[in-house]
Amino acid sequence: MLIKAKDITKGFDGDFLYKNVSFKIESRDKIGLVGKTAQGKQPC
Repeated sequence: MLIKAKDITKGFDGDFLYKNVSFKIESRDKIGLVGKTAQGKQPC
């Protein structure tokens, strides 16, 4: 296992963007990051 996250919650002013999200990323998984230009998505 490469990354494991459990029970992540994010919200603003009492409104949740996501709540209690859990996931794991295995070393052979393919993932993508989505976001605006110049927002810190630099590849490694």
